[in-house]
Amino acid sequence: MKPQEIVNLALDYFYGKDDSMAEYRGYTHSQDYSKAFELFQEAAKKRKSVAYMYLGRMYRDGLGIEKNYDLAKKWFTRADKSGHEFAILDISTIDNMIGAENGDLEAMWKLANGYMEGFHISLDVNEALRWYRTAAENGHVKSQESLGYIYYKGKGVPLNIPEAIRWFELAAEEYSSMANYFLGCIYLRGKGVEKDIDLAEDYLDSSDEFGTTDLLNAIRLMRASEKGDKQAQRDLAFEYATSEALGYDWSEAARLLKLAIAPKEITSAHKIIA
Repeated sequence: MKPQEIVNLALDYFYGKDDSMAEYRGYTHSQDYSKAFELFQEAAKKRKSVAYMYLGRMYRDGLGIEKNYDLAKKWFTRADKSGHEFAILDISTIDNMIGAENGDLEAMWKLANGYMEGFHISLDVNEALRWYRTAAENGHVKSQESLGYIYYKGKGVPLNIPEAIRWFELAAEEYSSMANYFLGCIYLRGKGVEKDIDLAEDYLDSSDEFGTTDLLNAIRLMRASEKGDKQAQRDLAFEYATSEALGYDWSEAARLLKLAIAPKEITSAHKIIA
């Protein structure tokens, strides 16, 4: 067979006839990683650079062959030297895998990011959480921030505010601006906890994240609104209606407008909110 024919057959075995793109790509064989590995090896001997990439993947993920990060890196490096523009990213992923296995906390965080986003590695939330948690439990602040954000947003996991607070508080102890910002958001909204604008303000005062100034201004408006300041109630109503950090709370916006505006003063814009 010609070199490209070998590659085509290797791809057929790698993906198999049950692959979602099998009909489009003309795959007719049952998936067989061992057979695909043999064919990619044969194609690599004939200098088909695409085979280098697949051999790297197969050694990295243990597909048809025992997992071996050193050999995976060897093949990805050969692919990089052959001009594959994204091979350098696969090399970086392998370096993170090796580093994570050897206890490098920063490598664990980077590897977890890759698993969480499915970036040059299969998306795997459980594997991402495993590496985030391992690094976070060993004091890695960025991993603590990441876990806090994942549970705060319910990103790939059920939303869990107590768990988000736990990780954000650990990061905040190490002066994390991001953690302080989200803790401020949580207590300002009363999201999963009792609302506490004084505590929210304390956290926000320790953050310089984008949007912090707007939230501190919202706290000022809240205090003025509680004292009956009509303009503050109007301004705060629009903050609630337009701010993601405040939860786009239209019911609270409507309540404030009803307090602040006499019926004859209501405009069409007010009616949309109220």
